[in-house]
Amino acid sequence: GDISLGFTLVLKSSYCFFVFFFFFKQKTAYEIYQCDWSSDVCSSDLAQALFPPNHWLGSEQLEGYFYDPSRAKALLTQAGFNGEKRLSLIYKTSTDPFRLRLATIIQEHLQQVGIDIAIQSHDWGTFYGDIKNGRFQMYSLSWVGLKTPDIFRHVFHSSAVPPLGANRGRYADPMTDRLITEAEQTSDHLQQQTIYRTLQARLLDTLPYVPLWYEDHFVLSTTAIQGYTLKSDGNYDGLLHIQWTAEATTQTPIAKQVEFAVDRLKAEGF
Repeated sequence: GDISLGFTLVLKSSYCFFVFFFFFKQKTAYEIYQCDWSSDVCSSDLAQALFPPNHWLGSEQLEGYFYDPSRAKALLTQAGFNGEKRLSLIYKTSTDPFRLRLATIIQEHLQQVGIDIAIQSHDWGTFYGDIKNGRFQMYSLSWVGLKTPDIFRHVFHSSAVPPLGANRGRYADPMTDRLITEAEQTSDHLQQQTIYRTLQARLLDTLPYVPLWYEDHFVLSTTAIQGYTLKSDGNYDGLLHIQWTAEATTQTPIAKQVEFAVDRLKAEGF
């Protein structure tokens, strides 16, 4: 709705997917899943897969993990960890305040079940370089711009290990590879949908990542701008279609910034 001082605030649920990558995922999924994220860090919808249920690839039938610290402790005990021998891991993140807050929340929850977490924060270039090259034990990132099922091969196929793709955890599962190939080769939309839903159930079972939530997107804009549409996948294509109202002047600082952003998008072929 409209806010005083001539600004408009718009909220849109999105397909921006926030995930948690971890090499010991199942042992901690019972501790991470269904934590009170709504009060701790966000108010978005909890995720079970890359695509939300309202996306054509999404599924309402997925049953994810639940918050169960006792189960997490039991799994760690079965793996040989106890009060005298604790699992210690390094969690890498950027210097962004929100990401650091998320890291400390995860650190606190995992510590309660017997996993000690050391947080390492780096500038974005260093952090992302480590992630792309597989130099990590734990990290969290969000996927932005998810629209098509091409993301499954790019992230989960065993052939997509960097630099050929974004399979940064070196995930290799023959069934996942087979389902990706079958879905790509079928031209029947309903059959393709069924296969991709089966694939996402398989990913939830094998956990190459721990999905956390779908982030909401907000835009705060001056009422001098019209025509901007907030996209569910988090992209900024709406900047290409904005118009200034008759009262607006292109000499204002905000107008110059927006025009610069639009020019950059057009120069890059958007």
